[in-house]
Amino acid sequence: MKKGSSTGYHKHDGEFEAMYILEGEGIHNDNGTTYRVSAGDMTITEDGESHSLENVGETDLKFIALVLKSNK
Repeated sequence: MKKGSSTGYHKHDGEFEAMYILEGEGIHNDNGTTYRVSAGDMTITEDGESHSLENVGETDLKFIALVLKSNK
């Protein structure tokens, strides 16, 4: 993700998402609570929750995102 870019704040319904940060720095908004993330960090957004990720670093923010169907 390029500097200044964001996934946009969105809700997961019927699925959940795990994100693993590979490189760069970002701000993760977890249901309205924000915190900084960097290489080696992982976030989990459960079914019914909302989140976003914004690149606030000077380089690209690289991450792996898995969006998986919920068993609820």
